[in-house]
Amino acid sequence: MVLSSITAALGLQGWFGGSTGPTTSSANEKGMATNSDDGPQLEAFSDAAFENVLKQMKSPDLTGFDLFADTRGVQVYRRMKGDSGLYEYKVIGVQSGVDARTCARVNVDLDYRKKWDKYVNQLHKLKEYSSGLQVIYWQVAYPFPMTNRDYFFYRRTREMTFTTEAGRQQPAWVTIGETAPADPVLCPETKALRCDEYQQTMAITGDDAGTGSRLFLHCFDNPKGSIPTWLINYFASSGVSSYLDSVKKAVQDYKD
Repeated sequence: MVLSSITAALGLQGWFGGSTGPTTSSANEKGMATNSDDGPQLEAFSDAAFENVLKQMKSPDLTGFDLFADTRGVQVYRRMKGDSGLYEYKVIGVQSGVDARTCARVNVDLDYRKKWDKYVNQLHKLKEYSSGLQVIYWQVAYPFPMTNRDYFFYRRTREMTFTTEAGRQQPAWVTIGETAPADPVLCPETKALRCDEYQQTMAITGDDAGTGSRLFLHCFDNPKGSIPTWLINYFASSGVSSYLDSVKKAVQDYKD
């Protein structure tokens, strides 16, 4: 999740159109082993769900969303999710100088993420099915004296075809993540607070100039406990810029 912690800067978890349909390929981690079965059949990972993410990237539905932050060509919107008292976020924009294909590879390379993402405390792929569906454990480092949060979730990334507003077809990489059911054997409880409400969709494709990445992210999670106002204010004022700089450097430094 390349902006998979636009929400981590907040103490949440995460990054970060019309489609002609998914290709048979996947944007997978380097060196991942797979199991022989396809894994659970989940509606959140259906063909229609992946196609909807591309539609959202082309024409995002921002009904009820307010602009939360705007920096470096990236806009962050938020909306209260039902009566949960928590916000869901949509992130839309372009990162110049960030190659889309490399960005997509960085997004799924868990070992590399441990090296550049300061919000990662622990990050492991626990299992992968032959369909490309992964089971992942992620512990997010929170500022002292707050307690770390951890996530146990499904994730799948697919390479698809995106049709731009000008009618040009180009590759896009779509990632969907969703909380997995509790499994005390595969993922025992830790001292971190377990976040058991988590959903994220993300798409990356090339920008119009062909030199940057166009992105779309929609995410929600319940980090439990209260998030201090100072942390939210930091995110709005400088956290997004700082994180985007980290992502850009990680992509530029990436060795395939």
